[in-house]
Amino acid sequence: MLAIVLGLGGPYYHDASACLVIDGSVVAFAEEERFSRRKHHKDSRSCAVAAAYCLSEAGITLDQVDEVAIAFNPAWPTPSDICTDTELIAELLDPALFGHHRPRQVTVVEHHLAHAASAFHPSGFDEAAVLVVDGSGDGVSATLAHGTTDGLKVLRQFPFSQSLGWFYETVAEHLGLGDWTSSGKLMGLAGYGNPHRYTLDFLTPRAGGYHLDLSRYGIRPDESIDDQYTDLRYYRRLKTAYATAYTDLGTPPHRRARTYTGGRTVPDTGYRPEHADLAASAQRLLEQCLTELAREALAATGTTRLCIAGGVGLNCSANGLLAGLRGVEELFVQPAAGDAGCAIGAALEVALRRGDLTPPARR
Repeated sequence: MLAIVLGLGGPYYHDASACLVIDGSVVAFAEEERFSRRKHHKDSRSCAVAAAYCLSEAGITLDQVDEVAIAFNPAWPTPSDICTDTELIAELLDPALFGHHRPRQVTVVEHHLAHAASAFHPSGFDEAAVLVVDGSGDGVSATLAHGTTDGLKVLRQFPFSQSLGWFYETVAEHLGLGDWTSSGKLMGLAGYGNPHRYTLDFLTPRAGGYHLDLSRYGIRPDESIDDQYTDLRYYRRLKTAYATAYTDLGTPPHRRARTYTGGRTVPDTGYRPEHADLAASAQRLLEQCLTELAREALAATGTTRLCIAGGVGLNCSANGLLAGLRGVEELFVQPAAGDAGCAIGAALEVALRRGDLTPPARR
């Protein structure tokens, strides 16, 4: 009998998605933004229409799905394997779209494990080092893992207080490029700057990874929070700390203005060389940290294959550097490296646990 697994991604009020896996194979995948017409489907984590689309592609209904996999732990920091929160399930899958059927079972797949699974399982590799780097998910901001025919083994993780993703997005915001969705603009701006102009000494690449210390700006590197979904105070304090750090470098927050020229109002970016230099310096530092993480993952696994996922995995400049890194013979970057891709990883990870996913070496 074919096992049917529905994976749901984007639990943090952005990038909601759904993926349907039948007998270990991806049948359909879609992001909710394609239907809501809202970029990143921000301020909502409903995956309902994307899920309905996936089911319709297979010609089945929700009551035929054996297991629903969600790519986060709603009970974090308390460990959880099964989600029984009916209100949350209804938020993710609007019952009105599914004949008021309820999922038989909702399984929790840790956020970074879902990211790792989304990269390793579709890679075609029988063994690989896996690197996941993002803002934060289930209290984790970076994960090093080993993927084999037996599955994924987490080797090391960095907490949310060591987030490279949040570091990078705060530079973009400081330069007036936009919120976290505008990190790609920062990557582009970096190409025009001098990467050696600024020393961002609060973030230090080191053998095995890196260390972030903003204690001089009131953020301890060992801080903890109780609830990642409702307690935003840490995140706000973190943004303030970063803004102070960048201002101390001589680059105050940049806000784009508009000027009246030639009878019409036109944007005036007002970008100066120091703005591009800060972007370039941040990009270089990110690449140095990722390089150390990749080297550690390769050394720990003894493989020459590297898989990448997580929002930072969308930084193609850094990926190009990693592709040429000594010791890397093959590189696979999950195309949907952000949270949307977690639907794929969660579904495939549950399929593996059910014995439905055939590893590449055994095909």
